[in-house]
Amino acid sequence: MDSKRANGNFSNREIISMIRNRLDEAGHADVTVSRLWIDEDTVGYPFLLHVPVGAELTVPLRPREDIAYANDAEAIGRHAGHFAAALINLKRAEKMLGKYARDVRRAAVSEIAAARAEGLDILLERVGFKPTYAYHLTHSSWKEAALHILGEVTVRHTSFYLRPETSVLWVEEPADVARELEDLKEEQRGRQDEVVELEARGFDLEVDAITLDLLNAHGLDAAAVLREVWKEQCVNLRVEDRGRETHLSLVSFSGKVTASFELENAYWNGEHLWFTGDEQAKDYKHLVGQPLGESVRHPVFASRRVVDVVHRHADHIVLDLSEKVLFDADTGRLFREEVLAA
Repeated sequence: MDSKRANGNFSNREIISMIRNRLDEAGHADVTVSRLWIDEDTVGYPFLLHVPVGAELTVPLRPREDIAYANDAEAIGRHAGHFAAALINLKRAEKMLGKYARDVRRAAVSEIAAARAEGLDILLERVGFKPTYAYHLTHSSWKEAALHILGEVTVRHTSFYLRPETSVLWVEEPADVARELEDLKEEQRGRQDEVVELEARGFDLEVDAITLDLLNAHGLDAAAVLREVWKEQCVNLRVEDRGRETHLSLVSFSGKVTASFELENAYWNGEHLWFTGDEQAKDYKHLVGQPLGESVRHPVFASRRVVDVVHRHADHIVLDLSEKVLFDADTGRLFREEVLAA
């Protein structure tokens, strides 16, 4: 099925035409529908119809998931009927929804202004409506139908990887905004403290030596990759190891970067290494205090000293991660922790 179509048998144009026909049959030539309202790009919503309600707002209408399997005109027509009924009710509910959105916005502005007064760097991006199933809006009473629509509050804040991001909160009543913001505000306090600490020390990311050595061993530009991690939180790379293509992934959490790497006979997740295949069943406790040596056929790991072995279905090997490298995203500079103390 085409990812930009809700149904493999009927085009979006055909579905809109069916909705138009249902509206006309119901005597509602005054209710508008347009193929240009379809958002084809939002992940998880192959047919999201942004229906204007008033001059500033839209209600995103979505079909039931089984629209993808409707294989005849009768089946797809049922979905078209849901949309037609929803559009009629939305036209009648415009004023009610406009007031609801204004009330939610007023509550959101009040709460976020109070949070900013406390020093929290959060912003209100927008207020709109949560994507709503069209069939939920088919009630014979337009007021009852409109009650299925929830307010959507989009807030800009600091992410867990200490970069700006937006989160969506859904509220039933304007008074719900304060409660929905509580967890986000608490997280923001902690993340701002982490950012302040990093800024005071003059760097953006802390990288363990294994991660840096993996980048260097595979001929990657460490500064360029780390800057991408700083911006995007996660970077997935394909590299070659002993003549085979494998995966090297880097992820950032609270300013700390770790790597996961699929070796020929083992897997490293940034915290533990465990063996795969026939070697998984072996006992590796004898390696504690020693380098991995020939147990792992990769230069970055062979010389690493084993700190501990923890048994979790298989032996998970703990390596020495005490050596850290610091990264300044502005300059691309990498330096050791001791440089700061000097």
